[in-house]
Amino acid sequence: SLGYQHPIILATTGTIESKVFQSLCVDEGVDCVLPSKELQVLIMDMIYTYLKAGMTMPAKILRTACAKIIASGADSIILGCTELSLLDLGCYYGSLPIIDALDVLAWRCVQAYLAIERGSSPLTIDAYAKDLATYRTFLEERGKTDLAHIERDDILAFQKSQLDQGFAVSTLERRLSAIKG
Repeated sequence: SLGYQHPIILATTGTIESKVFQSLCVDEGVDCVLPSKELQVLIMDMIYTYLKAGMTMPAKILRTACAKIIASGADSIILGCTELSLLDLGCYYGSLPIIDALDVLAWRCVQAYLAIERGSSPLTIDAYAKDLATYRTFLEERGKTDLAHIERDDILAFQKSQLDQGFAVSTLERRLSAIKG
């Protein structure tokens, strides 16, 4: 558990009805929040009218959705639909942490690769996770949220930042190894 106790699940109606995320929350002792009927209609519209169609989402719709999410009383958001990962919800409200199912899936793939293909131990995999989280936080502080826009200068700035903070060269080398994959 990440410490959140009342995440709201944003997904298609079919996914909500399948209760896949609700079951996982129950298994973790987490009381999830489901969208109101009005918010669910809005989420479906966002997914099918805009995201799947490749159309730009009007800011008004995002602001409306975010206001309804905040009003739900949730303490975090689960993005249970890969299309919703395309939205930068944080720039519209920025107050609730987001748990993106696509990020979780990507990390599970990395974990499987490290364990199966490289034979990495669970401790090594945990260290990689922490190193990647450190790098991600660094990038977010620099306003870089899209991996496609990361440049060589970002990696060099990360190196300098780590050395300036007094981290050992061996720690920096491990972190760079995690970043490179």
